[in-house]
Amino acid sequence: MLRRISSWSGRPLAALAAVLLLSGPQVLSAPNVAADGPPPLESIFGVWDANLSPGSPTWQFMVQSGARVVRTPFAWNLIETSPGNYDWSRYDGVFAELKKAGMTPLPIVSNAPAGFGYTPGVAICGPLTPKGLDAFERFMTAAMERYGSRSTITATRNSVVYWQIYNEADFYLKDLAAPDGDIGALGGGCLGNTTNPYNPSEGPTNWGPALYVEVLKRATNAKNAADPNAKIVFAALAADGCYDATKLDSHGRPLAVDDIAKNPFNCRFFAQVLDAGGAPYFDLAAFNSYLFYRWNHETPSAPGFLGKIERFRDVLRDAAVGSPNPALFNKPIAIVETGLAYGQDTRPCTLPNNTACVDFTPDDPALLVAPILAQSLQGHTAPGSGLAAPVDLVIWFALNTEKPTSAGDWGLVYQGKPTQAYLAYQYATSQLRGFAFLNDFGEATMTGGTRPVGGSEPCVGDPTKTRRCNSLQWLAFSRADGLQRHVIWVDSGYPREPHAWKYANVNGLYVATPLEREVGFPIVPGETLTVTSDIGVVLQPHRQESGYAYFKATHRAIFATIKPAAAQIGQNGGTVQYTPPPPSQGPNAPPPPPAFQGTFLPGSVPAGATIFIVNSGAPDQTPRNAPSLGAAFTLGCTTPSGEPCDLNGPATLTFDISQFANATGSYSLGLYKLVPGSGVSALSSDTWVKVGTLTCDTTTKKCTGAIASFGTFAVLDERSFTFIPLATDATRP
Repeated sequence: MLRRISSWSGRPLAALAAVLLLSGPQVLSAPNVAADGPPPLESIFGVWDANLSPGSPTWQFMVQSGARVVRTPFAWNLIETSPGNYDWSRYDGVFAELKKAGMTPLPIVSNAPAGFGYTPGVAICGPLTPKGLDAFERFMTAAMERYGSRSTITATRNSVVYWQIYNEADFYLKDLAAPDGDIGALGGGCLGNTTNPYNPSEGPTNWGPALYVEVLKRATNAKNAADPNAKIVFAALAADGCYDATKLDSHGRPLAVDDIAKNPFNCRFFAQVLDAGGAPYFDLAAFNSYLFYRWNHETPSAPGFLGKIERFRDVLRDAAVGSPNPALFNKPIAIVETGLAYGQDTRPCTLPNNTACVDFTPDDPALLVAPILAQSLQGHTAPGSGLAAPVDLVIWFALNTEKPTSAGDWGLVYQGKPTQAYLAYQYATSQLRGFAFLNDFGEATMTGGTRPVGGSEPCVGDPTKTRRCNSLQWLAFSRADGLQRHVIWVDSGYPREPHAWKYANVNGLYVATPLEREVGFPIVPGETLTVTSDIGVVLQPHRQESGYAYFKATHRAIFATIKPAAAQIGQNGGTVQYTPPPPSQGPNAPPPPPAFQGTFLPGSVPAGATIFIVNSGAPDQTPRNAPSLGAAFTLGCTTPSGEPCDLNGPATLTFDISQFANATGSYSLGLYKLVPGSGVSALSSDTWVKVGTLTCDTTTKKCTGAIASFGTFAVLDERSFTFIPLATDATRP
């Protein structure tokens, strides 16, 4: 039997403005950009494209995708054609057209010209000679002068803000004789080695990380000289393939191990660069993240895609401890490659007698688009406790491919045609732009510090029962006008498995059934609920019962948009009313929640302002997968132009508490306001502060009190120190 889940009791703080509810994918147009101003980066989402060609069909797909950043190679050796001579023609037109389109490039600086590096051939990244370091600084200075805020060329001024210094510099350099790109070189001269491969007798010296610090210093020198507005982005680190699942850290994650004979990457590289004094010389930490490696990183508080974000935050936190300047380690994070990765050993395709595993298709990445973008936005607007470190960029790999690689890197556009993944990406960027993370209502995929457990079942073929399949993931986002957007999907639990199947062993055969869960939303007077597929097709509830609308969720995400109960306040003031949904039916059902209203006198808010009320979850900080009382509510205000507004005069709240007034005479309730914290989970470090008193009269069956500002509130019966429930439980039978 499917578990039925209502969003109500965890229903978060409401969202901001009205949203287009589409019956199909939305085609986005680029914003207008001033001729010499930087493109407005109103979105954290981007794509990778190595062959930018203005005016081409692929270019138009990129501009209309909703991406606002494009990551692309910036080959030093193709620009500095001879020492001190730079040919910018390959990039001038491309960067100028990106600026016109309202997009920001993220150039990956790499490929030193011959003679500037130690490694044979042309190194993608790696140790530079002293002569090479000097040349690199001159090159970066010239590039920033041409494309930065001080450029004398109008077309390219402010066209580039971000500069990424190398890609996957944590590759070990293994074979000095191997040409660039050879499997023996594993990256062609990168910097993962801590022992000098040219002189191993020196012993461990933090060789590669220390050399990378020197490269970052030279990039920072160029920034200081040519464009103080530039942002230096750390090399995109792979930081995978080198963990020991039998040894866990205090967060329950596998520890990194050093074994250059077996591992392609040095997973300690980032920490070693910080140890070598690199923190002052970059502005954004950066890494590549594919869910194939999720089990190396996720924890109970940071499932799935959030796990690697938290691992890097932990490295920054650890480095800040004891530092005389801990603010140096408060770096934003850029996820500069993500998408679908799989290979020949994909599970459960390797299970015997498995007829469900079919050939992969260009549409398969659609299954991960909305989950990855949603969790990235969660990491952007719900930074880790004690450290901001928000996710400021997330780049999908890749925009376009003609043929997938052995790793399965399908593009959003395949052989010149948009795929289901492209439509999902375009729709997700349109639906998430302008929203902030509100709450996580999904099931826990693990508890404790040893590996996943939770409301889902163990995956087939996992004798340790550490992985969980068929778990429901449910993220909620909001905007200032009370509008909420929920992203819901079913997690298969297999990091490389893109197909939406659940597996069971029946008489020695593996039988697959589609992943499917049922989710329910309460039908609330005054609210509007619209549910769509991940490409914008409006969905109808598959059933309605006892005041709830139920929808089916699968491995392809669904979007639910909730427009809250609201009222427009005129010159003479006005009132907004809220009637919660009915509780579950049955002999043991709780009493109905109390209705309440806010009354605003003339002048208390701008005339024409919209006041909204929504339920916002529970103030008791229950686990994200547990039922809660749903005691908190949000009272908000937006001006006629859509901007947030606050109180400028008296306002009152009145509660109808007839079902709770068991006492006689008068008593009072405490009104508490939420002071948000900064944890990954919305309520992980929030505090509640008493801001008022509601006077209750059991004769009139009402409680009334004044409020001084908008926000998220809860009402506490201070006789019993219990919160007054304003909604029903999250889980219904």
